Amino acid sequence: MKITNRKFREEKLLQAEARYQAIVNAIPDMVFCISRDGEYLDFKGEYTTKEIVGKKLWEILPANVALLKQEAIAKTLVTNTLQVCEYQLSTPWGVRDYQARLVKSGENEVLAIVRDITEPKKTEIALQSLAQKFSKAFRCSPDPITISTLKEGRYIEVNESFVQLSGYQPSEVLGRTAFELNMWVNPSDRTKLLQKLQAQGAIRNQEIKFRKKSGEIIIVQVAAEVIELDGIPCLLAVSHDITERKQTEELLRLSAQRDRLLTETLMRIRQSLNINEILQTTVNEVREFLQADRVFIALNDSCDLFKMIAESVNPQYPSVLNWKKKDETLLQELRTKLLTDRVRVVEDITQTTVSPQLAALYQQFQTKASLAVPIMLGKELFGALIANSCAKPRCWQQIEIDLLQQISEQLAIAIQQAQLYQELEQLNNNLERQVEERTAQLQQKMQELQEINRVKNVFLHAVSHDLRTTVMGNLMVLKNLLKSGGLGTGDRGQGRQGGTRGPLWGLGGEGRQGRQGGQESNLSSLPPLT
Repeated sequence: MKITNRKFREEKLLQAEARYQAIVNAIPDMVFCISRDGEYLDFKGEYTTKEIVGKKLWEILPANVALLKQEAIAKTLVTNTLQVCEYQLSTPWGVRDYQARLVKSGENEVLAIVRDITEPKKTEIALQSLAQKFSKAFRCSPDPITISTLKEGRYIEVNESFVQLSGYQPSEVLGRTAFELNMWVNPSDRTKLLQKLQAQGAIRNQEIKFRKKSGEIIIVQVAAEVIELDGIPCLLAVSHDITERKQTEELLRLSAQRDRLLTETLMRIRQSLNINEILQTTVNEVREFLQADRVFIALNDSCDLFKMIAESVNPQYPSVLNWKKKDETLLQELRTKLLTDRVRVVEDITQTTVSPQLAALYQQFQTKASLAVPIMLGKELFGALIANSCAKPRCWQQIEIDLLQQISEQLAIAIQQAQLYQELEQLNNNLERQVEERTAQLQQKMQELQEINRVKNVFLHAVSHDLRTTVMGNLMVLKNLLKSGGLGTGDRGQGRQGGTRGPLWGLGGEGRQGRQGGQESNLSSLPPLT
């Protein structure tokens, strides 16, 4: 029985040795069995056993390598743990890199598996060089670069440019997501970015809005690709801040729109004298340009104090058109602020000091921010052009302030022109009325003159008729006398005596006959009186 058990154990041992020998033979690396004092006890590899077994480390290896291996052997036997050491050897194929992995195989011996790692080492060096180059590019890039997990967006690495742009220190960012830091202005942008990545494999020049630590909104142009780090899909993103460029583009757009609005306003003022139409169109277009909630024009009326004459307002907010206030203190405050500030800019009414009455006015019309410029006619305050933001406080841009100032100047011209037109129209009306009155008077005088002429003609006709009748009668009597010869035989005394008998007596006598004949001729040639 004991013999059978011994044989069984021997067979098992032989099988185990054969199995272990097969494993060793299957290992492509060189295998050495080395004693505590550095003697090679066994060997498997490219060389013959006689060349290796029985020799010391110092006989085969360079002194520095032999010392390194001896220290590793001692540490392996003391700690009973795996030890790894790397070294270089000169071979017929040049300098090669080797890695020795040592484990304790007996009380005073170790098993060393030596592998040629020249090619992996070169690859590692190349990767290290590439990693070093990437690290330098990552650190020195003027554009922010981030590496984050693809699934959650959790930051793994950020460069200095990201720190400067975002305002966050690395310790505040690493291990956290942009959502946790509230950096996404539009959270849906990340979903769209991932969808585009999945469809295209990479992203170029994607414009995204981010929020800095200070709360400032910036616009960045993002290029991103998916990479793997330790088997984890990650997102490598490079961002370029284009906020200033976008602001410049927006400024150019607004400038062009402002110039167009000013040109159109000037044309309306030149072509139209309907002041109400000009004012209403102006507030409509100014509100559209400013994207404000309310724009209106108030006139400084001595009777109604302040009169709202034109307004464009978002339907969500109350209108100021019907507002009238007889509070002289409040109105004087408004006048003073307009005349003192010239341009009154209020970005947040909660951060400015005003009277309780004015604060109540802001609250009544839900005003959060206000921009007001006076409309001046010479040195006189004629009114004001006012824009309100009712949804939230607002930072008014300089181009917006300039627009309202230029529009107010044009409105002053339009209002002054309308006043002059009204005065001219009034003068024309007065002149027309006076002309009508003078015309009526002249017509009346003409009628009177015609009547006088008619009466005169009637009178002259009557007088002429009477005179003609008398004269003709006398002429007939005279002719008859001449024909009868009665006037030619009498003497001078008889003539004087006969002169007492009628109006024509005394014309007789030879001395007067020529004159009598001449009178007859003259009388007969008189023109008619009628």
